[in-house]
Amino acid sequence: MLYWLHMLATVTWVGSLVAISVLVLPASARTLKLPDRLGFIAALQKRLEPLAWFSMGLLAVTGLFQMSLNEHYNGFLSISTQWSIAMLVKHSLSLLMAVLSAILTW
Repeated sequence: MLYWLHMLATVTWVGSLVAISVLVLPASARTLKLPDRLGFIAALQKRLEPLAWFSMGLLAVTGLFQMSLNEHYNGFLSISTQWSIAMLVKHSLSLLMAVLSAILTW
């Protein structure tokens, strides 16, 4: 169950970012004038931000549970295996994305 919640949160967060970047922004640039486009993007952002923050929180909670149950987990900031190095890189990039999102939100 944790795995599926984690995947659902990942798809929701990253999928919405990709959909906005690949579909919404180019289409709005072709069809809307600048003032209308800015209003549309602001309204879209206002609706999606709570979903994104909920997804990030769910990712953190389910990810911590999954990591603590993993046989390769050797403790906090232990980088003795390739798995732990990969997790450190993934978590660093996720934290960077969350910080950038916080800067843009607030």
